[in-house]
Amino acid sequence: MAIADKIPGMKPGATGRNVAIGAVLMVLIIALLPFLMIIVPVAIALNIRGSGDRVANSRASALPGLSSGGWKAGLAAFVYLALIIGIASAVVPVSDTGTNNSSATENESVAAAESTANASTETPTTSTATSAATNASSASGNESESSGPSDPQANSSVEIVNRVPSNSGNGVESFDVRIHANTTLLNYDAEGDNGEPYFRVNINGEQVTATGQVDRADNANITVPMNRSVLSGWGQTDLNVTAILVDRDAIFDDEVTQWSTNVAYSPPPTPTPTETPTPTPTATEVASTPAEALPDTVQVSEAEVDTPTAIETETGDQGPEYYETLIQAGLSNEGVAVESVDTTAGSTYLEYTTISTTQGDLASEIGMVAGAYAFAIGDGYESSDMQVTVLGADGSEIGTYEVQSEWAEQYNNGEITGEEFSIRVLETLETETV
Repeated sequence: MAIADKIPGMKPGATGRNVAIGAVLMVLIIALLPFLMIIVPVAIALNIRGSGDRVANSRASALPGLSSGGWKAGLAAFVYLALIIGIASAVVPVSDTGTNNSSATENESVAAAESTANASTETPTTSTATSAATNASSASGNESESSGPSDPQANSSVEIVNRVPSNSGNGVESFDVRIHANTTLLNYDAEGDNGEPYFRVNINGEQVTATGQVDRADNANITVPMNRSVLSGWGQTDLNVTAILVDRDAIFDDEVTQWSTNVAYSPPPTPTPTETPTPTPTATEVASTPAEALPDTVQVSEAEVDTPTAIETETGDQGPEYYETLIQAGLSNEGVAVESVDTTAGSTYLEYTTISTTQGDLASEIGMVAGAYAFAIGDGYESSDMQVTVLGADGSEIGTYEVQSEWAEQYNNGEITGEEFSIRVLETLETETV
């Protein structure tokens, strides 16, 4: 009988089919081999489907224990199967090919290393020359790295100068900020043009003042005065002072880099005001109502807008020029770069260069301008309105807005809030560029 007749699924003469079935059976036998070590002995021991009788009547019965039947025959079958699997594993190791290839590779590597070592020993001059060339190449590389472009701000810094010690003995009561920086900003703008540098000064993360445009220089030294109005909001504390180099653009400016330092600040004591008797007005004197004190801030949505501090000026001829100076000085003191203030035919005309970088900054500037005009109106300034022109860093017109004296009077009288006042002004804003 042919072997194809004994194996299920095979047919005599169907070679391809028989090979495929044989391959499948081999895979199944290998996969089920651990289970066969248990299944076969149990089947023999329990004589399932006569398997124990067939083993006892076969040639395998010549092996000790298999002819006994029962569990003794099953145990013997288990031992013989374990021996067969162990011998097969020893004769045909699974990773034989991989191990041989690995050994061959290792042998080749060792041989190559020995060959290189021998060559190095035989030709010491060549090895020395190669090493010298390598060292020379490394030195050249180091020289190339050291001669590359250096940080233009490597020697830049900020320091506290003009310190005035506090009478309390703790810290200083006034100081200025000196900045050492490279302000060239060569090819800094996207168009390849040089930047237009200026500085902002922040205290504890809050901007308190800014300079106008400064000269371009490799080693610029700029001193920023920190007057009392700048420091008025700080009590006795340690201040973190940050100087920021900024490139002025038409709409939003770019912060280039910054430096920080600390100073212990103790504000000077507030002088006690001396009461002055109010003289009785005569017929020749004109009675006047003092301007209402403006609140510290004017709210524009969520933006906080500082109101300029009044300028102390001797009482005299308070004509248009007096109020023009009052408005210009108050805004300049708050960091607004005023270009001109003029009074013509009852209207006030103001031009200033903005340093705003965000819409919030622009709203804050507008609030300060409106506050300065309201203060002047409350102090007796006769003006119907103020027409404001906002200029960019290059002098071009960015936008315009107006402040009506009627709004300022309503604000001074408490008829409208600071937010309502500022919103009325913002509604008149017309921008030339976006």
